[in-house]
Amino acid sequence: MLPSTTSRRRNQLADALADKDFRDAFVEQTISQGIAFQIKETRDDRGWTQAELGQRSGKLQPVISKLEDPDYGAYTLKSLREIASAFD
Repeated sequence: MLPSTTSRRRNQLADALADKDFRDAFVEQTISQGIAFQIKETRDDRGWTQAELGQRSGKLQPVISKLEDPDYGAYTLKSLREIASAFD
């Protein structure tokens, strides 16, 4: 009996996670995507535009757009604190 597709994928992921460089890249991507998603979803839940979040956080709209981009990844703790404060 052949292993299921799910089992094969799980084994492939387990093999890939054995490599430290892969693990580091996986964690970095997961964190960046998670932060971008949380900012956008929280803003959307409140019915705010990017410009409104920018005004509340002291940032320009293009900065908010970057922070919501899962490929951006250059977050600073200062920026994250300012966004968190704007969301209260």
